[in-house]
Amino acid sequence: MARQQTRHSRLSLTWKLGVGCWVLGVHLLLVGLPASAGPIPKGLRATTFVAFDVETTGLSAARHRVIEIGAVKLRAGRIMARQVWLINPGQPIPPFTTRIHGIKDEDVAEAPTFPEIYPKFVAFVKGTILIAHNAAFDVRFMAHEAERHHLEFPPEPVLDNLRLARKWHPELKSHGLKAVADYLKIEPGRYHRALDDSEALAKVFIDGLRRMPPDSTVSNLLVTAGDALYIKPAVTLNSTPTKPTR
Repeated sequence: MARQQTRHSRLSLTWKLGVGCWVLGVHLLLVGLPASAGPIPKGLRATTFVAFDVETTGLSAARHRVIEIGAVKLRAGRIMARQVWLINPGQPIPPFTTRIHGIKDEDVAEAPTFPEIYPKFVAFVKGTILIAHNAAFDVRFMAHEAERHHLEFPPEPVLDNLRLARKWHPELKSHGLKAVADYLKIEPGRYHRALDDSEALAKVFIDGLRRMPPDSTVSNLLVTAGDALYIKPAVTLNSTPTKPTR
């Protein structure tokens, strides 16, 4: 009888130790993850957003061209649709930019031109709120291209997720897209490709919406993001290179 009790005590101790280690492991895992708030506020669930990103032949919107646009549509914390367009820029892609995004001249040789792609982008984002990371860069390039080809400017506002990230994650030293995505344990894609960056941006933005106060509305989000940008000549259209903050 004593032997049976001893054996039972050992099994019980082993089980408790095992469960204890498992709980400790889960606790450590959770501690290592950034804290996230609850569900997306009701006042933001009905709004459709589009996270978008552009890849270009260089850093000057006046002298360089858009060669890829990625866009990811989301609502109520869910990704609804994805689109990506390669664009023939009508000029060579410099080797130094190819080293960044991997897009070569032969990749866009048979691609449509910007005027052919632009109406599809406008239709995809119609009636939404746009989001871009370091939005001035993407907006400046899109505005230049639209003006260059005498195309209509879309009325949708563009929020800068870089500004939002700085407010949502003041604990971070870097608020580049990759830095924030890595912090949130978002699976990386091919950074500096328009669709992958747009998808990472969409997931970062969804997490940020969950950090908004429960009674937040679109107006609160706009205040948090600061002044919205628009794809139109109101953005300074000059030849000054703008380095993208990723």
